[in-house]
Amino acid sequence: MKKLLLLLTIPILPSGIFFLYNSYVPIAYTNECKDKHLFRYQFGIYKIDTLSKKEVKIEKIGNAEDYFGLDKPACIDGIYKYEQSLRKKKMDSINKKLNWKLIRHNLYRNKNGEIGFQEDRSLGEGTSPVTDYITKFGFNDGKALKR
Repeated sequence: MKKLLLLLTIPILPSGIFFLYNSYVPIAYTNECKDKHLFRYQFGIYKIDTLSKKEVKIEKIGNAEDYFGLDKPACIDGIYKYEQSLRKKKMDSINKKLNWKLIRHNLYRNKNGEIGFQEDRSLGEGTSPVTDYITKFGFNDGKALKR
């Protein structure tokens, strides 16, 4: 009986130590795109950047399948471009629902009666500009534009 218990304890103990170690210590990881600051951590693939001594930015880019090598995590550039395209589609659909119409000289009005100036905004490197409308004074935070 003691031998059976010993045989069961031997494989369980190292795996328990591994799981505990993985929960607290990031392990360096490299993907096929050679992205920097990637780590195996808490049974996922994370991008960990230290912005200053007190501030750390942690972003999950892969799950447990990626951690154990069953699947390949996406490249960070691909994830960034995908997120940018989602933001662009979201802004375009909002502008389409508001039905902005040109009044005169770059001044537009939407179906809610709001007035705004058209602005082409870049969402990031490698993406096409998105049409946005400035409807408030300041950095679109102040009072609403009025006729």
